[in-house]
Amino acid sequence: GLRFAWRITYPEYNVTNFNEELVLPVDNHVRFEITSRDVLHSFWIPAFRAKIDAVPGLTTTTYATPDRIGSFDEDINYRLQCVELCGVGHGEMTIPVRVVEQSQFDDWIAQQAQVR
Repeated sequence: GLRFAWRITYPEYNVTNFNEELVLPVDNHVRFEITSRDVLHSFWIPAFRAKIDAVPGLTTTTYATPDRIGSFDEDINYRLQCVELCGVGHGEMTIPVRVVEQSQFDDWIAQQAQVR
């Protein structure tokens, strides 16, 4: 987290996106390593019941296994949101989450790698 955005990295694929969307493959165990570059934020994805603080200078970890296909367009709980009042742009720290089949995830990763 950083004022007032999320940077999402997929280190095993060398892919990073900035405040765009979080895309995950269904039925895969996901490890989220959370930190902040500036102030205290809080990482929350309601659909996964995952919430953990993003603390400057510290990496916190939480896990989830998305078990069904879904997206923010269909269910507002598929979002990554800051739930720690972090400043005037706090309300803008929401990005959509999309859970897709493994093949769709692989295609998305390949596309992201070409763009970046």
